[in-house]
Amino acid sequence: MNEAVDSQNRAIMYWLVRQQGVRADSDALCFAARDVDVMSFLVHEAGADVDDDGGWQPPLLAFVWEDHHTAAQHLIQLGASVDIALTHFRPTARDKHRILSVYHDYLSRSVTTHAMRFINTSLAPLRTLSALSASHSVFGVGVLCSQIASYVEPPPLPFSERTPLGRRLNAALSFFLSRAYNVASPSVRRRLFRHTAFVTPQVTHT
Repeated sequence: MNEAVDSQNRAIMYWLVRQQGVRADSDALCFAARDVDVMSFLVHEAGADVDDDGGWQPPLLAFVWEDHHTAAQHLIQLGASVDIALTHFRPTARDKHRILSVYHDYLSRSVTTHAMRFINTSLAPLRTLSALSASHSVFGVGVLCSQIASYVEPPPLPFSERTPLGRRLNAALSFFLSRAYNVASPSVRRRLFRHTAFVTPQVTHT
């Protein structure tokens, strides 16, 4: 397995894991530093332990020492413990600084990515209605209810009210939910408001 990973021979890797049931160890992860897709495969399908120190050092510490920072950040994303890397073999102050620097870069990138994914998911219903309004001169209730049922998943949750952007996003989502509730069927209403933290609006005639 290690030779296949080191030579980036994916065909052999897939055959060993999927046909022969071979499991991967921490050494295999270390050999996969140049290919994050292979790292994901080894963890998700070959059972590689991201924190295993069966070798002479955990994979995360090995990546940091060898300046494989992209691989180190991906390993953290896969669940590697920064605490273990910081306490293993009593790393020097320089080692700790490098580990924390990699972790800082990971957080700086991942928080932004997750935040944008959450925002895009929450705004999907509004985008759907905007697209429909551009292509349909008159909304049919059936069409609108169908779109509501298809796109409001998961149900929207409120953003933080502590920022102007959060307040504007909440206002936009509340506007959509109140209008959707007016025209939705009872089954769609139950789905739309079953888990959302927004208050269920009252039916109006607007």
